[in-house]
Amino acid sequence: MSETVSLGETISRIIASRLIDLHTAMPGRVKSYNASNQTADIEPMLMRQVPSGGPEDEDTLETIPILPSVPVMFPSGGSGFFISFPLQEGDTVMLVFNERDCTNYRDTGNLSNPALPTTHGLTSAVAFPVNYGQKNNTFSDASSSNMVIGKDGGSANLTVKSNRLEVGGPGDSVALSSKVDLIVDAISNGVPISMDGGVGYQTSMKLILDSGGAMPWNTSASDLLKVDS
Repeated sequence: MSETVSLGETISRIIASRLIDLHTAMPGRVKSYNASNQTADIEPMLMRQVPSGGPEDEDTLETIPILPSVPVMFPSGGSGFFISFPLQEGDTVMLVFNERDCTNYRDTGNLSNPALPTTHGLTSAVAFPVNYGQKNNTFSDASSSNMVIGKDGGSANLTVKSNRLEVGGPGDSVALSSKVDLIVDAISNGVPISMDGGVGYQTSMKLILDSGGAMPWNTSASDLLKVDS
């Protein structure tokens, strides 16, 4: 018995069939990474629905094959400045599928005709390294108020604050050259105070460091750094 399909349903099926091969973005997982050319083999982490072709026209789930040699998009600019990560198997990325095939553009870097007629196809994928795994897989060292660069759980993270940089933690601030010069100059021009056991030196040095170079009571560093003779 033949099936009667309305015009509207026919159009819907045509559109659905076309959309199967139109991709926008999805999470992926690194299977292997080539650091020499910054490409990776990526496993798409979402299945896609395709018509089964059965009498009921039901959809079936299909695994998308591993995408080979996907360009990895590290942040870069300013004629050679960049940030890169040592990607490893199992790292997560966000796959983005370009509007048209970029093979010719990648070969020349110039305005190019697409090598393939597909739009948003699997071969046009690029990968952005991101922490997009399970929702509870968050960075324990992330800050709500400062920029943090480093390895989660590492001991040498760089924290960028509004007025200073810290490496490893609050006790390991990065010294600015102007502050170092200030302290060196103060030590070089210190005036001794006899018989104080170095108390004046310790106190004045702490005041300088705590103030970030701003001398209290309009006092110069040389006046504060008076060492025991």
